[in-house]
Amino acid sequence: MTDDKLKKILVAVDGSEYSVTAVRYAGAMLNPKTTEVVLFHALRKIDDAFWSIGMKRAFLDRISDIKAWEAAEDEAMKKTVHKSRQILIDMGYPEGAATEVIHRCEKGVARDILRESKSGYDAVFLGRKGISAVKDLVMGGTAQKLVERTTHVATCVVGKGAGPG
Repeated sequence: MTDDKLKKILVAVDGSEYSVTAVRYAGAMLNPKTTEVVLFHALRKIDDAFWSIGMKRAFLDRISDIKAWEAAEDEAMKKTVHKSRQILIDMGYPEGAATEVIHRCEKGVARDILRESKSGYDAVFLGRKGISAVKDLVMGGTAQKLVERTTHVATCVVGKGAGPG
């Protein structure tokens, strides 16, 4: 990726150490003057089917707590994606070169990232693992699925200690 043609890069962001490293790695490897970076998060929401349970009296007291939790999660992810954007700006990327996209997860995180990657991107960067509690895996489930299915663009899976050069 050394030519001066404008590159459009998708970086999957989930707030994990690995995704922050992927943001930094992509930022360092690419030219800020010729790269547009889209910081993409597939936000999981509580399924609509769950809310129909709320019609039952036993769940009425809990609905406001669950909605508050969901709103707090939304806000936390907005801050996380914004911090990722700020990392790129601090690395010399122009304000307009880094875009924040928080997308409501529709088919699953990996499938939504894969679908987004098919809309004009030159590469996908993501962390080797996400925010899952499973620590002993070589690669997280989302990364594994994307490595297996992303054949149309370059895919860079970044480990926690990765650095350019």
